[in-house]
Amino acid sequence: MREWSGVTLAGIQQFLGDSSNEGIVLRKVFGGAPLITKADKVDFVTDERLCHAAAEVINRDLLGWKVGPPPIALVRVRHFLLAYPSNALLGEWGYAIGMNEQLNIRGVGTW
Repeated sequence: MREWSGVTLAGIQQFLGDSSNEGIVLRKVFGGAPLITKADKVDFVTDERLCHAAAEVINRDLLGWKVGPPPIALVRVRHFLLAYPSNALLGEWGYAIGMNEQLNIRGVGTW
């Protein structure tokens, strides 16, 4: 998990800090993620209730699952959230979901 966490946070900082056309497109894919600077803080959310609520929205509105919600890793960048469902491990095909603070899904990126 430590390796995944480090790679994830570094990747988020890289693509949200990219002011090129590629960075603009990546931020659009996630529904308007902010352009950040090195001074911006990118952290994992540790609030269990917020993580659970985000997982419920993803379960209901994106995945359409009747059971769950799947565990997620939730990252906050200013007012923006990025959620990674538990099966999106380093090196696997997966996805990330961009959300605002009201837990509205703004965009989904896959790799």
